[in-house]
Amino acid sequence: MYKVLGMDWSNGDVESVELHDADTAEEANSWVVGYVRHGDMGGYDAINVVAENGYTKSEFTKEFGWSHY
Repeated sequence: MYKVLGMDWSNGDVESVELHDADTAEEANSWVVGYVRHGDMGGYDAINVVAENGYTKSEFTKEFGWSHY
């Protein structure tokens, strides 16, 4: 199970909002592609795909695009 989280760093703390659940990392990444397709990230600083064990598998930001871990 993977969670897609909207990350907000604007107030100096890291806050996250769960946006979507997916069975695989590929499904989660695909959902993110659709979510950010038109340049709108919902006001979040980053969109992260996080595995069930808590590790970030990938991150999308406007400045750097995709990062995969």
